[in-house]
Amino acid sequence: MKTTECFHLPVMPLKIAARLYILAGLALATVVLLSTAALHFVTRTGEDVRDIRKLVQVELSQVYDMELLLERHRRIVESAPVELDRERIAHLRDRARDVIEDMYGNVPKIASGPGAALGETLAELTTQGERALDLAAEFAQEEAIKQVAAYSAVARKIQTEIASTKIEHMSRFERDLKRLAASGNELTRWVEVGTLVALLLIGPFSLLVTGQIVRRLKRMTQTMLRLAEHDTSVHVSGTRFRDELGDMARALSVFKANAIELLSQQREIQTLNRRFKFALDNMSRGLSMFDSERRLIVCNARYGELYGLPEHLLVPGTPFSDIRRWRISNGTGVAGDTIDGPGKGWPFESRALIDRGEMIPLAHDLEDGRIIQVSFQPLDGGGWVALHEDATEERRQDARIERLAHFDSVTNIANRYFFKERLDSAFGDVAKSEIGFAVHWIDLDRFKEVNDTFGHPTGDALLQQVAARLNNAVRADDFVARLGGDEFAVIQTGVQGNAETEPLALRLIRVLSEPYMIGALRIEIGASVGVVVAPLQGETAEDLIRNADIALYQAKASGRGCHVNFEPALIEDLKARRSLEADLLEALRGEVFDLHYQPILDLSSGTVTVCEALMRWKHPVRGFVSPAVFIPVAEEMGAICELGEFALRRACTDAAHWPDGIKVAVNLSAVQFAEGDLYQTVLAVLAETGLAPHRLELEITETVLMRDDAATIQTLVRLRDLGITIALDDFGTGFSSLNYLRRFPFDKIKIDQSFIRDLPSRTECVAIVRAIADLAKTLGMRTVAEGVETNDHLQRVASAGCDAVQGYLISRPVAREALAGAIANACGRAHAVAA
Repeated sequence: MKTTECFHLPVMPLKIAARLYILAGLALATVVLLSTAALHFVTRTGEDVRDIRKLVQVELSQVYDMELLLERHRRIVESAPVELDRERIAHLRDRARDVIEDMYGNVPKIASGPGAALGETLAELTTQGERALDLAAEFAQEEAIKQVAAYSAVARKIQTEIASTKIEHMSRFERDLKRLAASGNELTRWVEVGTLVALLLIGPFSLLVTGQIVRRLKRMTQTMLRLAEHDTSVHVSGTRFRDELGDMARALSVFKANAIELLSQQREIQTLNRRFKFALDNMSRGLSMFDSERRLIVCNARYGELYGLPEHLLVPGTPFSDIRRWRISNGTGVAGDTIDGPGKGWPFESRALIDRGEMIPLAHDLEDGRIIQVSFQPLDGGGWVALHEDATEERRQDARIERLAHFDSVTNIANRYFFKERLDSAFGDVAKSEIGFAVHWIDLDRFKEVNDTFGHPTGDALLQQVAARLNNAVRADDFVARLGGDEFAVIQTGVQGNAETEPLALRLIRVLSEPYMIGALRIEIGASVGVVVAPLQGETAEDLIRNADIALYQAKASGRGCHVNFEPALIEDLKARRSLEADLLEALRGEVFDLHYQPILDLSSGTVTVCEALMRWKHPVRGFVSPAVFIPVAEEMGAICELGEFALRRACTDAAHWPDGIKVAVNLSAVQFAEGDLYQTVLAVLAETGLAPHRLELEITETVLMRDDAATIQTLVRLRDLGITIALDDFGTGFSSLNYLRRFPFDKIKIDQSFIRDLPSRTECVAIVRAIADLAKTLGMRTVAEGVETNDHLQRVASAGCDAVQGYLISRPVAREALAGAIANACGRAHAVAA
């Protein structure tokens, strides 16, 4: 505690009155001086308190707001590349713009000192963030990720500028506190000295006059002492007097008010400090600060947790070398660093950058397998502040994202994006080595039927086996990719011409056509392959892909299960296909289609009971176009519903004029079940033409039932409930025909002509036809043998138990005007054979 030295006035040879006047003048001067000093220090104290309040409540708050806005903007931008929803990305862009707007609102408030360049850096941050969000909206994940890295660098720069501004404000806060404490101490000394002087001058000479003054001074002294002890509940008396002591009392009252406000500010500062420490300890990143001698200044709890540091190494003043040594000994050091070595990590590797005051981000691979991202900012006068973040999972996630961007999630082979990259690279290799390559464009035959019949899990399992077979069928230098759906591609290296591609194309078709076992299911599919050789048949990736697709299209059009090498003539074939589609649309508008009818002979009665309606198209230039050509085209174009409704209406109209004992059979496409309301269409046509429902027979193929659609089964049931006959056409050609007999009780089964054609030469065909006929009788169904062209065919199917026959032996398809004669000839042939 400081002591105040007392002093005595010199003895003056003056009268007592003069001395009293002198002493009174000195006392008055002392009081005036003390009051003036008190007012001065009180005024200065008030100014300091206001500065501290402004710093704490306004400036530091704005700095923290800026820091929170920056972190929010970083989270928005850095999360955008992994988003796959455009609406979500648009929402993120709106949020990012709102945050940037708030940040621009704070820039004028804190942009002083170290934060002076904040506006320019913020503009750069806005540009980088918008560019990253734009790339994410275009699903350019790789470019977006690179852009996010550039954006993060700018964000760290802004964060550093904000941190510098915060450090400057804290330094000002400490200086203001010291100045405030010094003012208080100085004021206390002035009051103590002034009080003593006043007591010594006035007390001994005029107790009566000064008694009251002494008491007032004593009360004020006690008040000041209690205020010095932070007792703000003390009452300041004597403020009612209009003399010097009254002024002191009023000044003391002001000082008390200022002291109360100062204590309140100190409590707020202490609360702020506790919150600041809480915020530091709850940061997701570790923070450490070292001085120029590499001794710890401050760190948060996360820093210790990241490296497993004990408490005694987190104490301020701990040398960095002790922390490094402990980390190496306990397995959390930088990989490859040794206690006796020169040292690894950014303080050692980046000494020159530290000396230049540059900010350095580094990624440390630790001995325990983690990856720690460290970024630091050198401090004025030496030392640094560093942020530490565990980036292990982020790096793993980046690796997963990188893999997802290049590999198909179902088959685990390259995806279309990776295929395009490899294709571009292959063209680069051609330019260097002058050795070409080939692309085999593969489409799985009947895969959609498997997917619709057995469900997507089975389809995915099938795709996985297809990918495995492709990998096993190619060389190590070749490249396999799934392009999407049931399309795959193989890049065959070291190819000069088509002859070198044929062995691989045949091998791919063969291995992909072998049976698959998916659980207990045995599934058979096929493959069609289009082959193109680069650079002979395409000098760019786009040309090569287009030509490969044209070759694949030709392979599928050629009956599937084959390969086609691209030739320029195929482009003309494609143009011809497009011309056919245009002609087909024109024919639909002009109603130039017609129906021919082929009688079906009932073997038991020897009469024609049904005539099948067959579509015919006579083109003014092409001539007669086969249904095998234009029906698939109509299905692919989506015109089959209109064409099918025309055939149904025309057939019912014609049949309404036939004898009552003859039905008309109309073929239905699977597309007609999937699109529109087939039941209502049939009802409308029957009502319009007046044909009785029992005289209509509808023929479907197994493709109608491939999807296992309850709505399709319900439609068939409703049609049969009307009295319409439902027949299963081309029976025996699919891989699950028996399953269809179980799912729907057909009225009639039409045995495919491929079995009838081989009856004379293959005994197993006779057995199959007989088995189908027996099965149908057991199920209460009738059988029709298609493709009967000879008497031998007729006798064999009759002996096998078939109920009816259809084919050129009975009658060819004829126009409706010649149908009566065809029916009569068919019955006559039946009698001749029977005789």
